[in-house]
Amino acid sequence: MNQRTTPPALMPSKWAKCALDEQQQSALASAITIASERTFEQDPRFGICVLTEVAQRALSPAVNDPGTAIDIITRHTRVLAPWKDLDSYTDEGVHCPQVRIHPLNIDDLLADEFFPIARDAGETLEVHIRLHKALHALAAQESVELRAAAIRCAQTCYLFAEQNLQLEQHKEMVKRLMLQPD
Repeated sequence: MNQRTTPPALMPSKWAKCALDEQQQSALASAITIASERTFEQDPRFGICVLTEVAQRALSPAVNDPGTAIDIITRHTRVLAPWKDLDSYTDEGVHCPQVRIHPLNIDDLLADEFFPIARDAGETLEVHIRLHKALHALAAQESVELRAAAIRCAQTCYLFAEQNLQLEQHKEMVKRLMLQPD
């Protein structure tokens, strides 16, 4: 998941709890995809970054399409709404208990999704408003982890709005929408 790795031939010996013969090493190495470019299948954050880049292009002066940026914010919200806290997962039904992956970090995901949009929204008030409403929707989910991360994200996104919005009334509108710590 978007991590630097060693060549596949070295990985089986690094991960195995016991010595592997050549056939086992080959089988394990063939189950691992190493590529020079990211893909949506092996890196969910890549998909989030690509969607965010679409929103950024839509907000550029050449395109000036805040509606697309708002649509991307809505899509990001739908992707993260089912988020569950890590401690809510069990090993029940796990078919490969020895296989582990690094968990996604919710703060990183929200930063990938919303910080570039908040920064590039500039003076586009409706994008800042939709972004904060999306963070409210995420904070209202059942995840304590997601709520805390949404509050942290909202505070940073507000700083972008405060820096970019010219009218004090617009800054106040966004500030009133900003999530507050409990």
